Amino acid sequence: MWGRRLRHVAPAATAALDGGARRGLHASRASCSRVAVIARLRKETQCSMAKVRQAVEAAAGDYDAARRWLDADLVTSGRAKSAKLGDRAANEGCIAVLRHPSGALGLVAEVNCETDFVAKSDVFQHLVRQIGTSVLLSDAVEAASAAAADAADATTASTTVRARELDVEALKTLPTLMPPGEPPLLEYKPLSDSLAEAVGKLGENVVWRRAAVLGVPVSTQRRATGVNNDARVSTGLHAHGGDAGSGRVAGIVVLQETPPQAPPSAELDQAKQQLADRIAAQVVGMAPVAIGETDAPDGAAPDDLLLNQAYLFGDGSVSDQLLALGSRRQSTLTVSGMLRWELGGSDSTGPSSAAS
Repeated sequence: MWGRRLRHVAPAATAALDGGARRGLHASRASCSRVAVIARLRKETQCSMAKVRQAVEAAAGDYDAARRWLDADLVTSGRAKSAKLGDRAANEGCIAVLRHPSGALGLVAEVNCETDFVAKSDVFQHLVRQIGTSVLLSDAVEAASAAAADAADATTASTTVRARELDVEALKTLPTLMPPGEPPLLEYKPLSDSLAEAVGKLGENVVWRRAAVLGVPVSTQRRATGVNNDARVSTGLHAHGGDAGSGRVAGIVVLQETPPQAPPSAELDQAKQQLADRIAAQVVGMAPVAIGETDAPDGAAPDDLLLNQAYLFGDGSVSDQLLALGSRRQSTLTVSGMLRWELGGSDSTGPSSAAS
């Protein structure tokens, strides 16, 4: 009799144990899934562990919902912190310098924070790259460079390329774009929200101070020559005192060619771009006050003029290097625009003018 009872009880007990095991396994898998979501969000957002756990709990373990929760919380807390920190001096930071895909436009943007430690942090550097990418690929850059070209045509020689300050407050409404190589954002987020998020993460006053563009707009060059501007114009970029693409000092030069070298040569095109970048490094390192004699201020010494300066990367002067490469390309190379910014400098876009 006892044997029969045991035989009847055993299946029920086994089923109960199996059910408990399955429930335990399900709970374990759910727990592992949440741990993975927490780890991913920690890596992507660099928020505190407590804040990430709060977001994951509120989203019932769903990654997308938790990410939206965190983004909204960061913006809210960042704006609150900005209101408290707004009076604190922000004298550190960096200047980002980027080249437009056309090759004929350069952008500089200065973003400030309170300490050098934060300026070197991944969060701050990522914010600067976001700002640079978002502005560079917007219509504002093309419009500003076209306006600068129109203003120059009305007052000086048509070859003059002048820098144009951008309205930072207006730019803050642009959608945030991720730097090259990173997945795009799934939802629209203005740059103002990205700035607020950075304040929330860093706990310091963060100020986007200024931005400017220097170069030749694609549309203008196509109207004038019937060809894309990169056949005639190259922008050289350089930054010093920071990571690649940003630093405490940044410079841009515009190198124009008349007529374009023909037939095309990859080797000579590379040489032209290298020369443009090295002349930009010359501008950053030697701080010329003007390109040449035609735009030199009164009392400027010969060594203060870019074209007269000894070339930092080879023999002769900067002018000699332009003549030498122009001879190889069977063309005339001209530095037609120059910009140099220092961290915390004035709002002036610096010297930029035509020179032969």
